[in-house]
Amino acid sequence: MVRPKLVFLRWRIKVRSRWTADDHMFWVAIFLLPFAYFVPQHLIKVDHHPPVGTYIAILGGLAAAVTFRKEPPLREKSAWIALITLLMVAEIRNLYIADKEQASTFSAIRGGLEDTKKGLDITVASLKHAAISLQGISGKITETETNSQKHFDTTIETTKEVLKKTEEAANEAEEGVNNITGGDSWGSVSIVNLVDEPNLLGFSVKNEGNRYGLRGISLAIVGYNGGGFPLLNCNGVGDIAPGMNTSVIHSCYVQPNQNARNEYEIYINALNGTTRESLSITRAGGWWKTEASVYRVLPDKKEVFLKKF
Repeated sequence: MVRPKLVFLRWRIKVRSRWTADDHMFWVAIFLLPFAYFVPQHLIKVDHHPPVGTYIAILGGLAAAVTFRKEPPLREKSAWIALITLLMVAEIRNLYIADKEQASTFSAIRGGLEDTKKGLDITVASLKHAAISLQGISGKITETETNSQKHFDTTIETTKEVLKKTEEAANEAEEGVNNITGGDSWGSVSIVNLVDEPNLLGFSVKNEGNRYGLRGISLAIVGYNGGGFPLLNCNGVGDIAPGMNTSVIHSCYVQPNQNARNEYEIYINALNGTTRESLSITRAGGWWKTEASVYRVLPDKKEVFLKKF
């Protein structure tokens, strides 16, 4: 029993002396290496990946922390470079996965996203170049202390540049998709009195957004005026610039009951989704009086209130 206790005490003294030495940050880097390798692998296996730029953000935080280390030992630099390389590889793989999902989601408008894909390819090429630069620095780490410090500083600057390019590429991708699909723009419907047909009312659609145009618009209308009538589809409305209205939609008319309250459910379909407008029309004093509430229809069929007119 005495000998095992002596071995255990000797092991504790060695571990404590190494941890309290000047190179304790080396052990921090060594401790983080398995996480940098196995966590991305596990996320891939469970078919989940973090947003683009997550690994680069972590890498930037590590780089900022390492900057405060003045003249770190050689093996500590090697450990940090290995950790940074793993994170760079994980980010490159993450970019490929994000690019694949984006291509699948917007396959119907793939032609309009070619510029975005080119931007992502340029970013990936830049990341590969940065990874090659890191490998070159790792190969020369056995040089003099002065040259090693110089290469280490170069790595930090390259990482900052990669982070900046990744953010720019993500912003360009989001802007490209918004320009194609309509972004956060949404439409509302208003009635139009027809001069030639005083008993009929037409419809006009307005783009309530102030930045992106609405694309591929069509209407589906269900009305109730003391009874119900079938669904009325108004296709081929087209595109609407921000803040603009369409003219009266051709072949999209209703004949409301002048002696009753007329209720309409109007679905405004566009590339960026569907909005539902609950429109109420009544005749008062020789004029048509309207009330409307507009809702955004979410993918899970839930609705979010947007505006009341």
